[in-house]
Amino acid sequence: WPARPIQSAAAKLYSNTALLEEYFEDLDKRIEERMSILKNRLGAMRNFGVNYVEPEGGIYLSTQFDLFELLNFTTNEEIRQWLLEEAGVAVVPFQAFGLEEETGWFRISIGAVSVEDISQAMDRLDQALTSASSH
Repeated sequence: WPARPIQSAAAKLYSNTALLEEYFEDLDKRIEERMSILKNRLGAMRNFGVNYVEPEGGIYLSTQFDLFELLNFTTNEEIRQWLLEEAGVAVVPFQAFGLEEETGWFRISIGAVSVEDISQAMDRLDQALTSASSH
């Protein structure tokens, strides 16, 4: 239970519907901007085995990095480590959510990163995939 002053402040905020609407419109805009960059950049990497499922909302993008053949890997964990070490991109494998198969599916969050962070991460990822495919 939150302390009484926090409850009072929250009640006051919730009664200001115009302020809440403005906040959520801005939040939705910022989420869409980040997600759009991520989807466009990942979509351009389909030739490397990258795919994603169009999200219905939220701050997570389900993304497949089918890099098993390209990198001679057999597990999602190997792909996760490669993405982190070679591209500086952190992902959560679907095994964290109960999937047992090694499918190359991961979840990416846009919740705590800026537009610039996403763009730079996609640059690094594209460079790492390009380098891996040329070997």
